[in-house]
Amino acid sequence: MAVLCDMGSAVPTLKSLIAESPSPLPAGTRIVDAPFLEGAVAIILTPAIGGDLDSAPAAAEDARRYRKL
Repeated sequence: MAVLCDMGSAVPTLKSLIAESPSPLPAGTRIVDAPFLEGAVAIILTPAIGGDLDSAPAAAEDARRYRKL
């Protein structure tokens, strides 16, 4: 599971949920630091165009560097 955290306060909340024993989140839950809309699009499209699921969070994090013209 990938959870997009585009706001700073979301990160500590999610980290505390991951650290709980037992965690209410699925095993392997990963924090993805990406803008919400661009990151969500990247996570959805990466596997749809042939990328593997492991590269989807990296594609979402890469969205942070997109230039808006």
